[in-house]
This record gives sequence, C-alpha cells and structure tokens, in this order.
Amino acid sequence: MTFLKIAWKNLFRNTRRTIIAGSGIGMGLAVLIFADSFMAGMSDNMIDNATGTFLGHGQIHAPLFRENGEVEHAIINPEKTIRRIDSMPEIKDHSERVIIQALVGSASKSQSIALWGVDRDQEKKLSMMDDRLSPKSEYLPRENSILIGQGLADELGIVLGERLIITAAKAETGEPMQELFIVDGIYSFGSKEMDMAVAMVNRPAAQRLIGFSDNQFHEIAFTLNDPSLAQNKDLPLWNTIGGENLAEPWVV
Repeated sequence: MTFLKIAWKNLFRNTRRTIIAGSGIGMGLAVLIFADSFMAGMSDNMIDNATGTFLGHGQIHAPLFRENGEVEHAIINPEKTIRRIDSMPEIKDHSERVIIQALVGSASKSQSIALWGVDRDQEKKLSMMDDRLSPKSEYLPRENSILIGQGLADELGIVLGERLIITAAKAETGEPMQELFIVDGIYSFGSKEMDMAVAMVNRPAAQRLIGFSDNQFHEIAFTLNDPSLAQNKDLPLWNTIGGENLAEPWVV
C-alpha cells in the first residue's frame, strides 16, 4: 500500500513528464495492437487465397498417387469414401478431380500442363476459378470445353474459341490418347506461374482421355466449416476422412 501511495504522488510531482510518458506508452501499445491485427488479417487473407485458389483446406489421394503421381492410382473405394465425407459435419464442400500430366498443343506450340477433370458445379463451391474469368469467358459450358490460364493462353498464342489438342497417356497401357478441346474460358490470378499451373476440362472428358470409368478419379479436395482445423495435421480427423486413402490438410 505504501508503494502505491508513493507512486501516486510521483505521478503528479511532474505532471508534464507524466503526460508525455503516458502518451508515449499509449501510442506504443496502439501501434503494437494495430500491427498485430494487421499481420493476423494479412495471414488470414493469404490462407484464404491459397486454399481458395486450388488447394481447398484438405485433399484425399490414393497413397501411391500421392507418392508418384501416376495416373493408374485412383482413389480407393471411391463410393465408400464419398459417403464417409458426406456424413461428416466438419466438411463443408468437396470436389472430385481427375489429375493428368498432359501435353496441350496449339497450331504453333505445345506445353506440358496439369490437366484437371472436374465437375463444374462442385468446383465452383471450392475454388475461386469462376471469379477470375476474363470477359466473355464461360465455365466449361460444353462437353469438350477447356478452361486455361492467361499465362498459358499467351504462351500458346490462343484466344477464346480456338481449339487445342490434349495428349495424355492411357492409365492401364501408357498408350498416347488425344482429344480436341475448345477454349471457352480463360482465367487470370495476375501471376504467370499460377496462370500456367492448371487447365480444366469436364471430368467425363478427362476420364475418357485416360480410360477411366465414371467413378474413378485421383483427388478429392474439400473445405471445412472450421478452417482452423486444417492447420493441425495431427488431428485424428484426417485418418477418419481418409480411410484406405491418404487425407492431408493443406498445411503439411
């Protein structure tokens, strides 16, 4: 109590000094609080951009596909896996994808790409691709549509409405297969690397290209109702989701 009385008296022994010191401490705390809030907001925004672009909060693959990316390694027991996902309240949305390393060719040039076969209605709920389309672009409106990034379009000298040839190896035999696609959409994230990362076609077209049936695919990407769960890779949740397959959060 004595120390409090002495301290209180000292506060007003030199009022100007007290006001200056108090103001400095207050301003310092305000700056620290602002900086902490700014960094937290920036971090959340970066995470939202990363998970909302392509990744989702988590992904499921067959263990061997995760290891070597070879197209024959489709999701194990796909119907059972999807039923399990649909029954889990933690999962918000999911999208089944066929993922192929393919060669895309225009009249003058070819480029190696990652080709995704997706269900457009599922994918719209999961990724931001439909929000990044150029004017007059459409999101996979027909069976043989292809959606490419602006970087790839520039690299190949392609505009909307032109045709591309996709070449990929058949899953079981490795035999090269080709199909013609029409560029109905071009997306842009403002980065050439991101805009060359992925091209999308309708899932049945991708399955046909590599000889898959309609219930075969390589990846299930999903979002969570609580995104913070994706930052803890040790949760039992991941084993429960994956089952015979391998489920991983985007933070690995």
